[in-house]
Amino acid sequence: MLRPTSGEASAAPTLAGAIAVAIFIGLLVLDPAGLATLVRERAFDFVYAALPRDAAKSRVVVIDIDGPSLSRFGGWPMPRAELARIVDRLAAAHAKAVAFDIYFDGPDRYSPRALALKLSGLAGGEAVRSLAANMPDTDLLFADSLRKAPSVLGALAARGSSPPAFNPIGDGRPLDPRFATMVDGFNGPYPTLADAALGLGVQSLFGEDGGLVRRIPLLLVSGGATAPSLALETARIAAGAAMIDLDFARGAVYGPRSMPLDADGAMRIHWSAHSHWRDRTISAGDVLDGKIADARWTDAATLIGSSAPEAGALRPTASHVLTPSVQIEAEAVEQLLDGVAPHEPGAARLLTIAASALLGLFGVRLMLFRGPAFGYAALAGLILVWFAAVVIAFLGAHALLDPVGPATAAFLGGSVAASVAFARTRRVKMLISQRFEQYLAPDVVRAILANPESLKREGEMRVVTALFTDIEDFTRLTTQLEPKALIALLDPYFDGVCRIIIEHGAMIDLIVGDAVHAFFNMPFDMDDHADRAAACAMAIIDFTQKFRSEGTPAAEGFGRTRIGVETGMAVVGDVGGSRRLNYTAHGAVSNAAARLEAANKLFGTNICIGPGAAAAIRRTRLVAIGQTQLRGFSASVEVFTPESLKVIEPTPEPH
Repeated sequence: MLRPTSGEASAAPTLAGAIAVAIFIGLLVLDPAGLATLVRERAFDFVYAALPRDAAKSRVVVIDIDGPSLSRFGGWPMPRAELARIVDRLAAAHAKAVAFDIYFDGPDRYSPRALALKLSGLAGGEAVRSLAANMPDTDLLFADSLRKAPSVLGALAARGSSPPAFNPIGDGRPLDPRFATMVDGFNGPYPTLADAALGLGVQSLFGEDGGLVRRIPLLLVSGGATAPSLALETARIAAGAAMIDLDFARGAVYGPRSMPLDADGAMRIHWSAHSHWRDRTISAGDVLDGKIADARWTDAATLIGSSAPEAGALRPTASHVLTPSVQIEAEAVEQLLDGVAPHEPGAARLLTIAASALLGLFGVRLMLFRGPAFGYAALAGLILVWFAAVVIAFLGAHALLDPVGPATAAFLGGSVAASVAFARTRRVKMLISQRFEQYLAPDVVRAILANPESLKREGEMRVVTALFTDIEDFTRLTTQLEPKALIALLDPYFDGVCRIIIEHGAMIDLIVGDAVHAFFNMPFDMDDHADRAAACAMAIIDFTQKFRSEGTPAAEGFGRTRIGVETGMAVVGDVGGSRRLNYTAHGAVSNAAARLEAANKLFGTNICIGPGAAAAIRRTRLVAIGQTQLRGFSASVEVFTPESLKVIEPTPEPH
């Protein structure tokens, strides 16, 4: 049997794995449905969650207008007079910046003057009108407080009736659209308040898949107007920077620190731990009640917003399904002040492609090197090495490397190669099974395929029982019949004989001419092999007697079948060199079975059983039929046959 070399056997799986990796890399680059980007961003979310940002040095405070704070004022919005009190405290404590994540779209509807003027329009309200002029205007009060502090108010990225005047950015050159978020327009806060603030910034947030907020837009452009985000303007003022500058060559923005810009002029948020959120957050009610020392926000950037659901400022993020927008802004301000922002290096995509190709091909070779168990274990180790590289790059330089693409390429390449190799192996096993089930019992074939090493192919001494058959007067048939007719006659004969041998658990060693050679107790142990051989011999005689008595065999004078059976030691193993192997038994027992088959002519029997087999047979009653000198053996032996079989007349020897 010709055997393929290991290179030939692994060529198809290797090619299939390489093609799978190439197709995957093509999809990774083209990303026609945006799936690769989605998976990559979700993977980055996981990295952020597993490695939260260290914010121990951050000087950012969040004043939360929470539910308990609103309940004392009857709900949202919080009166501007109370906001003015908070700003006054922050200004007195020298807060570095005071930013509002609240959009003030118009005058305070709840100020005493506004209410008085509204009532004056009703019937009988003339007296109230005269009083309104002397009532306090909370917008003016709030504006005075904003002037005392380094305050920042929020604008919206939307067309509106009051376009704001943002502080200038850069040197006046047009902004490269690659480094900005393009919007339809800007709408500023109530002019009385906007004029009092030190800075304005866009507080609009933009969600990605599923509305998740992953980035803060730092720079926004509408027409010829350029605006900073609320976080960027707050960080600039808190850091004391005179203006925001840009480096178009490097794609960086300079405010408090140099920050790399991500897609559309945005900054990725690297979330800190929720415990840090709690530490930096103060309830607005506690501030108004004087429960918090001024030192808490001295030299700190302070953001004021609300976590109350009625404020409508809860957004989904990778950190929490409902994150207050003021906490999102606070995360961004901390990153800007610390100069920390996750970003994809310029060569990240090329590195991802190269790593995907390299890990994919490594995965293919690993899977084929030592088999699936070792391959998958090594593959897991290879993927973990890439994950470690991703973590090191992130912790060392906040560089984002795609953790999923190369890992998927490695797994895909290895799995496809393993699948093709498995399919080839399964096909080969199926072919072997179909072939060898013609010579062995199906259970034996399955056992060999499951554990090929159980065959001691290098050679072993084993007790076997040999069964050899022959057709009497076969030479006459070969000269009497046409080749096609002879084959048509022999095929059903051999089918029946081989079926019986296999059913009794023997291994068919050879079909040569008109003879069948079979062995019991190989390749696996069989305690009752001699009894099986005797039963098999009698079943063959029953079949062949019927076969030769009917139809064409009877018409052509098909001869009777003679069988020799003997048990003894034999050398069992593969013989034949590297090009053609034959698993068989060698020894005197084979010669004895052949001579006993021929001895049937002398004794007029169908089955001759030698003394070795007769001593081992327990379930079949035997009778001694005489002694004979077997050719090639020095001593005569006693011969036996099953008692149930009729002894026929001896066949005369031809002269």
